[in-house]
Amino acid sequence: MENSSNSFSDRVLEFLKQKVEAHNARHERKVTVSQLQKVYRRGAESFATHGKPGKTRGQWAVARVNMFLKMLSGARVKDDYRKADNDIAHAGVIIDDGVRNENFLTEEDLIAAKLDVHKNQLQDDPKFTNEMWSTIFIETDELGFEEYVDEESWAAEKNKGKKLNKPFRTPGGPKKFSVYVKNEKGNVVKVNFGDPNMEIKRDDPGRRKNFRARHNCANPGPKTKARYWSCKMWSKKSVTNVTKGEEDAEQEVEETEETSEAKTGLWENIRKKKKRMGKNYKPAKPGSKDRPSKEAWKKAQSADEEKDFKPHMMYDPKTGKAVEAKTYKQHLQLKEKGYTHEKPDASKGGHHEKK
Repeated sequence: MENSSNSFSDRVLEFLKQKVEAHNARHERKVTVSQLQKVYRRGAESFATHGKPGKTRGQWAVARVNMFLKMLSGARVKDDYRKADNDIAHAGVIIDDGVRNENFLTEEDLIAAKLDVHKNQLQDDPKFTNEMWSTIFIETDELGFEEYVDEESWAAEKNKGKKLNKPFRTPGGPKKFSVYVKNEKGNVVKVNFGDPNMEIKRDDPGRRKNFRARHNCANPGPKTKARYWSCKMWSKKSVTNVTKGEEDAEQEVEETEETSEAKTGLWENIRKKKKRMGKNYKPAKPGSKDRPSKEAWKKAQSADEEKDFKPHMMYDPKTGKAVEAKTYKQHLQLKEKGYTHEKPDASKGGHHEKK
């Protein structure tokens, strides 16, 4: 079941990437993969209430993606659709009266989508359950999405006081926060992140740890992605400090949840827990979610060893060569090469078996 889920989602993702490449090669107004993931997800969701007999959920989602690309290309689309997805990429000024009509896909739109579905083998997989559909590309809801910004729009935003790498709140959406950054090509990208409908529970250590583990915040990826900024918002750093910005993100050294434990030490965290819980404290049993992993134990032991480290001599048991380990890192490197702390016995030809 899981393989089926991954296979179908991967095919859809590859299809969206091809759509992005084709669109960006032909049009001045660029689009990102995460934008199309967001649109595809909305199309799949709306099918449940607005789908027509004889049509499929995937067909409905692809038709909405095509409509979105049509809007960004400058072609005329219905105002009902423009209002529906204008938050994902502002494509022209429109007065949003709050009224939503999801019946904007025509029969021609759905026929074109059906051709795309068959051409790219995106037929609905019977093993792809409703539960799987409900989570496809869900990260665009939980984390956010990115969009390209042209020079004129960025110039206007700078005049309003916006700065690179400085997040700001967006009460009008599309997400809770946005931030302007430059990608590897030097182009400005607007990253929209944070679920506006969800209260951030970042001050709850358990929720924060769960969020960071779920989204692999130990390796949040580049700052041009929503995951990077969502992880930053779900760190120990206060929201106020995050929104103050970082003029040079590459030079910032931030203490994350993952490095914090290594810095304070696992034993110190356990001592604090004992003190906090008093007589109610019980060590976590093997298999318990609260029990530190083998990696955490090993990291804690290494941290203690590094704390007590003092420069010392180490010896090659085969040649008798002596090398001073001036740092804990050098000590580990020499140990990896087979060096020991015991000086070889010269009377035995300079050889000493490692114990």
